[in-house]
Amino acid sequence: FGLGRVVVFATDDGSAWAPQLLAKENSKLITRAVNWGVGDLSRKKDFDISMDDTTIGEQLDITIKSDSMPSFRDLIFEKSGERAYSASYTPQKPGFFIIFNAIAAINNEKETAVIGFNKGLEELVAMSGGEMFEESETGRIIEKVSADSKRLKTLSASYSWILITAALIMLLIEISMRRVLENKKI
Repeated sequence: FGLGRVVVFATDDGSAWAPQLLAKENSKLITRAVNWGVGDLSRKKDFDISMDDTTIGEQLDITIKSDSMPSFRDLIFEKSGERAYSASYTPQKPGFFIIFNAIAAINNEKETAVIGFNKGLEELVAMSGGEMFEESETGRIIEKVSADSKRLKTLSASYSWILITAALIMLLIEISMRRVLENKKI
């Protein structure tokens, strides 16, 4: 990005140190190194807006970086840092919230809050040969998965070779008998 920062990250082929660097307690090293290398892309801007998407009824936090106090509709901005101003807004309907050409999506209420448990699910699962488990029943889940992962191998065997062999033997016997009978007549 031309910010004058360079990050070099070197490790082995994965046999000694690399797996430990990706472990949970050490994994932040890579992301923090990349973030430092990229830097704050908005630091040289005179005006910048930061806000995340939200859902109906949840607070939308808006942070504006500006040289002067911003003003927008019914929002009340407070100074939150050097050249930083913040405000909050609680949306009441879904759609898009646009402030100074920055857009945040306002989604419907969280789906899991209004869906609930379908009473017919247990019957449907049983009809399809499945089972329902609680989160704490990991042992039973492992047993079920292990049992279901075993496959029966169906082998087909053809016994037509017996009939063919018997027919050939009968043919050879008939040919042999005819020769014997023909030789006795001579």
